[in-house]
Amino acid sequence: TAKGIMQTKYGVIVDSMVINSVTLGWLKANKALKNYVLAQNTTANVYMGAKQIKELFLNELGITIYVYDKVYVDYEGNSKKFYPNGMVTLFPSNVALGKTYYGMTPEERTGVLDKAKDVKIVDTGVAVGVTITDDPIQTKTTVSEIVLPSFENILSTYMLKVGAVSYTI
Repeated sequence: TAKGIMQTKYGVIVDSMVINSVTLGWLKANKALKNYVLAQNTTANVYMGAKQIKELFLNELGITIYVYDKVYVDYEGNSKKFYPNGMVTLFPSNVALGKTYYGMTPEERTGVLDKAKDVKIVDTGVAVGVTITDDPIQTKTTVSEIVLPSFENILSTYMLKVGAVSYTI
């Protein structure tokens, strides 16, 4: 299993999983999972909802499932999922996977060279630059932020592409 590979090859114990609701739906419809639950149940009917799938993964595999369904709008105005259907990411919950670094913005660089420009850093690295000119009087405000994510613990994650078919645990 992916969990076993991560522990054997990298010494990492994965205990968290990210999927979207479509992939969770595939797990709910998975015959192998239903048969696994039926084999331990005296009744002939088994309801497999999101709660039951999450409990099964937590109790049997020690994995907490997180469902991520946020979307963004692309340049053409189409809604796209941040986390696509069929993607599964396993990772340990006790390790920071990466960090966020903030780069020097054009406002900061200009503020160092041009003392007439008032530059302030607000919030988490957002640079606000204000320049006032006097012929005619104008106020120009520019705002930017340069964010650089890192992924130092990439080897602590395991990504899978799955489909809507039956898999065994």
